[in-house]
Amino acid sequence: MSSTKSKSKWISLFLAAICLAVLLTVVLSVSYLNEKNQIKHLANYQKDDFYKNFRLNNKNQSVKAKGVITPHHLFANYLIEKIFNKVKNNRVDQVILIGPNHGDLGHNLIITSEAIWITNFGKIYPNKDSIKKLKEDDLVSVEEEPFNKEHSIYNILPYIKISFPKAKIVPIILKARVNQNVSSQLADKLTQITTPNTLIIVSIDFSHFQTPLVAAEHDKESIKTITNFDFDKIYSQDVDSPPTLYVLLKYLKLMGYDKFTLLENTNSGFLSNNPDLIETTSYITGYFQ
Repeated sequence: MSSTKSKSKWISLFLAAICLAVLLTVVLSVSYLNEKNQIKHLANYQKDDFYKNFRLNNKNQSVKAKGVITPHHLFANYLIEKIFNKVKNNRVDQVILIGPNHGDLGHNLIITSEAIWITNFGKIYPNKDSIKKLKEDDLVSVEEEPFNKEHSIYNILPYIKISFPKAKIVPIILKARVNQNVSSQLADKLTQITTPNTLIIVSIDFSHFQTPLVAAEHDKESIKTITNFDFDKIYSQDVDSPPTLYVLLKYLKLMGYDKFTLLENTNSGFLSNNPDLIETTSYITGYFQ
């Protein structure tokens, strides 16, 4: 009798194991098919060697930042590497990445993407729950095509994958016509999707079409505006996307992270040792706590 009960027990365990294996196979298959059918964008336009120094030097002690300003012009890749090395954090679970919509593409003023991003160092998945909340009142729409050509997003994603390997992404691009009121609405909306380990990054370049010395003077004003959270002056600064900068500062003010640390400020004229250059692009990097 005891032997029969023992045999029945093992049969039950065996059947349960089979059912569990079948269930797991179904779940994994559905997950695979969902990912296979999901839209993907490329963020792997540079060869692996381009990031070699960054990966080798990405071991210094970092700070716990809540907001970051980085260039997206890869001529300034050294500056990008330095800021990401400063703020890298394995605990970051969500990165909100905002940049200008350079081509003024798409229908809405504010656009996001639900795509998976393919970088040299692995995939970055979208935070669909956060994106769903952003879409609720039509302030933000999902439009995929503009992201295929938007370097303010795809140039930065490999650095995000290396520096925040566990993070999901909420990419957002803003058209130049986004005014202060709409920017404030977006900033408020972003506070509603923020997790304890969310990091907001803006991908912007500053002065354009100026000589190195003039660009440096313009940047002094921009740095002062950023440091003081002077919202009345943001839209008059020499920056490629005033709305992006406005959203960043408004969000950080609402969240209580209003201490700015400047890391670097230079421009393409100085970086190329060509102070007589007629037209430059300038760069400011820093972080907020």
